[in-house]
Amino acid sequence: MTNYSDRQQAQFNKFMAWVKTEGGIEGPTQLGTLFKPQQLERLAWLKQNAEGYTLEIGCNWGAVLAYMAGHVGVDISPMNIELARLLSHDATFYVADAKALPFPDKSFQTVAIPETLEHLDFPEEVRLAIKEACRVSWDRVLVTMPDGVHNTEEATNFKHRFLLDEPTLAQMLFMFPAEGTTKVERTELFVLIRHDLLEAT
Repeated sequence: MTNYSDRQQAQFNKFMAWVKTEGGIEGPTQLGTLFKPQQLERLAWLKQNAEGYTLEIGCNWGAVLAYMAGHVGVDISPMNIELARLLSHDATFYVADAKALPFPDKSFQTVAIPETLEHLDFPEEVRLAIKEACRVSWDRVLVTMPDGVHNTEEATNFKHRFLLDEPTLAQMLFMFPAEGTTKVERTELFVLIRHDLLEAT
């Protein structure tokens, strides 16, 4: 990321300190985090907007995928995928990078990227992850991210590489295909993005 604002620079510094001390690979999400009221609102939006054969990118140990009644999850952490396979026999899990998904074009109706893009480098890696999500979906891509406009605990978590402030959100929305339609909603703590892909005619 270039041209940091002071807030973005401070967030990146926190992230790099975590990478230096712990390696930068996130472990399993704490149960208490998932059951906060604001998190449940975000999860309900994901479940409401996910249809058909569903992939989750950055699935951690599979809790969000199970909540959405999804089918396939990928995560970069082998430990998280091993745990997901132990806990859920109703879905398939792979160790994979969001920037290079191991699936053919248009494999899924819904591709969800919940609370994942803020862990990637902006803009390069985020652009690649969005491109891959759109490539493997034939219908819709769902994104949730902490709203970085305010200094909330969710937004400024030390495991997040950048804040989703207004300039960053505006830039990110241009990463989705121009021929689709993108809708942005906000909850108290999160930005919710749904991009509907349009088939080429």
